[in-house]
Amino acid sequence: MREDLLPMLELLPIRIRVGMVLAICEKVLPVLAENETAFSACRAALNDGWKWAKGDSISAIEIYNHMETLGDCETSASREQEINSICAVELTIQYVSWHAFKIELKGVAPQSRPVPNDMADVTENYLSQIIDFAGKADESVPGWVRALLNGNHFKSSLADAHKIGPAISKGNYGL
Repeated sequence: MREDLLPMLELLPIRIRVGMVLAICEKVLPVLAENETAFSACRAALNDGWKWAKGDSISAIEIYNHMETLGDCETSASREQEINSICAVELTIQYVSWHAFKIELKGVAPQSRPVPNDMADVTENYLSQIIDFAGKADESVPGWVRALLNGNHFKSSLADAHKIGPAISKGNYGL
């Protein structure tokens, strides 16, 4: 992980952080162009992640349900770049699901609506892992993230880390 990126990322509101990792995965998705199954699975998962980031109606479990297919794609991939790209998407979907579950279940008794067990393992540290995997799939990713963070686009949003933040779309990341 490029250690200088994490402190600034962690200061952004939730939806902007989620949008950032989704945008990172959009940058590495072309690596999967020759693997139609993995490309389609990752594309579908990212599309659902963007729905949540935009504030569209989609549940955390709908986003999370992509995990099994993504795991299958990871185990069947043969090229290291493909594996790294899929791993970045898997971690991103876990990260998006984690935030979606936290928001959906705020104030709800844990026993009343179960959450997948692996959600307990997700933390903000996933940000660095996502950037690491994406950087192995496409070396330009860390520089692109750094340039985006150092620009003025998100400066006004810094220090709102505990707020959900505004709805956000691919266009906010120049995609």
